[in-house]
Amino acid sequence: MSAAAAVILYTKNTLGDFLHKVVPLLVHLKSKGETVYLENTGGNPWVDELIATLLPETLNAPRPPGATVYTFDGPGATFDGKFRIAYNQQFYRASFRTEVLAYFRAHFPPCETEGTEGREIVLCIGSVNKNRRGRNDNHRFQDRLATLLDRGGTGGRRRYVVVGLPDELVSPALKDVLTTDTRVRNALGQMGLRDLIQLFYRTPAVVVRNTGLLHLAGLCNAPIVTLYANCSVLDTVAVFTGWRPDVLVNTGATVEAERLYYTEVWSPLSEQVTSIIEYRGYDPWYNATVVDHLATALDHLALKRVGPIDRARRGRVVLIFVVLGIICSLWIYHL
Repeated sequence: MSAAAAVILYTKNTLGDFLHKVVPLLVHLKSKGETVYLENTGGNPWVDELIATLLPETLNAPRPPGATVYTFDGPGATFDGKFRIAYNQQFYRASFRTEVLAYFRAHFPPCETEGTEGREIVLCIGSVNKNRRGRNDNHRFQDRLATLLDRGGTGGRRRYVVVGLPDELVSPALKDVLTTDTRVRNALGQMGLRDLIQLFYRTPAVVVRNTGLLHLAGLCNAPIVTLYANCSVLDTVAVFTGWRPDVLVNTGATVEAERLYYTEVWSPLSEQVTSIIEYRGYDPWYNATVVDHLATALDHLALKRVGPIDRARRGRVVLIFVVLGIICSLWIYHL
């Protein structure tokens, strides 16, 4: 009796969705003994390159009759187009995350390198998705990277490499750092998919927003410092009440079922992940501390979980709500 066949149809042109949605599903289906076919109609060349390496046995093969088709977007999608946490959770088993990492590593093995000196911290300069967030766009993020680098001075031992698309470089401050700071290597637009994979295998840390490079670094199990900036009502309530601390940290000691990959939207697969709230439009005091959180995370990738919002900021939050309540009451009274 032949093994069951499955077709994963990917229609988007984004790298991140493929890495975060399709690769885990691929590993899940193959663990069940199914023959998997991947079809990419979104046109992203890096996705084509990934498919050619991850599933060369079915590359360009005709879709088998009767195969189960998995889709993510459009009418009749197998999975909700919004793609929430529940997608990750339905694949949960104690070994699943490590199975995905092992599968990716087997198909994209690390190159042999001599010694461990000179490894660079990777700074990814932007995110097309997050760049739509107005006051929290790539310009603001890159200004923070420039501040982070300035704090270290130009004589430090730590080395950095900046990656991403050249046309996403929008911060004059970061542009100046790239031309004056000898610790920082400008690799914008100079790396292909496999170059980045090898870089992520070697790096001591990756600083990145929610972008395709976040999930590529996660598949390489790189230590990641990621900026969390979802703006839903639930996210805001979680922050106000302290349900979601400023900083969340996964280490080797984190219980598998409680890892951010299973509990927080878009989190990567890496064992070491530090997730920092990136921006609060209502809290300029917090926004001024984000670079401090970044610097601390790079110094201590095994940070203990930071607790809920401190008393001083909680007091400011309460005051804001009291004022808003008074304004609303007066408005209703005059109706």
